[in-house]
Amino acid sequence: MGNSKGTSRETRTLDYYDRLPRSVRAALREARFDWATRFYLKSFERGHMSAAELVKHIQMIDRKQAVKEARRVWGKDYPVELIR
Repeated sequence: MGNSKGTSRETRTLDYYDRLPRSVRAALREARFDWATRFYLKSFERGHMSAAELVKHIQMIDRKQAVKEARRVWGKDYPVELIR
């Protein structure tokens, strides 16, 4: 039986997301795939990556995953240059 407050895991994920810089949140919203917010928050808070670096990283891995999925689904001849 669920409740309207959600699970503690969902609550933590939303908390991590809310604590991220605005540009990183936007990059995660625009991504094709769901990426772990905790990893990005920890990287930012520990000073491992700036917000701009995180945005570039999210865009890069999201595109890489999209290319991988397109090749898996459509075959190795799929024109990956169409994927942005």
